[in-house]
Amino acid sequence: MRKQTNWIIKVTAICLLVVCFSQPVAAYLVADGLTWNTLSSARMGDPEPLSYNDVLAGANGFLADGWRYARTSEMDSLFTAFIDPSDPVSGVKFLQDALGLTDSFDSVNTSAFSTIGIFEDRDDTDSQIGEARLEYAINYDLGRNESPTGFSASYSITEDAFSVDDKFGFLGHWLVQDSEASDEPIPEPGTLLLAGISLASFASYGWRHRSRS
Repeated sequence: MRKQTNWIIKVTAICLLVVCFSQPVAAYLVADGLTWNTLSSARMGDPEPLSYNDVLAGANGFLADGWRYARTSEMDSLFTAFIDPSDPVSGVKFLQDALGLTDSFDSVNTSAFSTIGIFEDRDDTDSQIGEARLEYAINYDLGRNESPTGFSASYSITEDAFSVDDKFGFLGHWLVQDSEASDEPIPEPGTLLLAGISLASFASYGWRHRSRS
């Protein structure tokens, strides 16, 4: 019986590893029929930051993988769905946790975190693109070695903010896929949670059985 229990635990562990490593890691949020790419991953893979035109020219293979730039209405819908204008802290923090950071800095009294990216707001005669940003800060009135004294957050959507050739180290890209058209499964935290619970359950069962033997 002990050999059988050990075999079950090993198989469960292998299944957990398969779940972890087989899930695509680029997409972290699904909302209103769209899968949103992390802004941090949209800047990885190239030694230099990417411009809007770089991405359209095929940089990092985003277009080939089915990604496109989010539009103004889609940015509005995303922020409206998750951020309460009267108290934006929790909503901004949630979106930053899901979609990554593009910049951060520390001062004596503040730790600030930014998620800033460009989106599609232009027509065929316009060479400007939009910028959407999430800003979250932890405030330390008595210095960063003490406990936080407050949290603040802001968000904005600005059209015609950058040129199509602008590229900056703090600037990511708001990229989306239509979820209905995607053939790849979307990673869900619940999947990993269930797998982890299963592994823990089998391990606990094996421990109890061994202690009785």
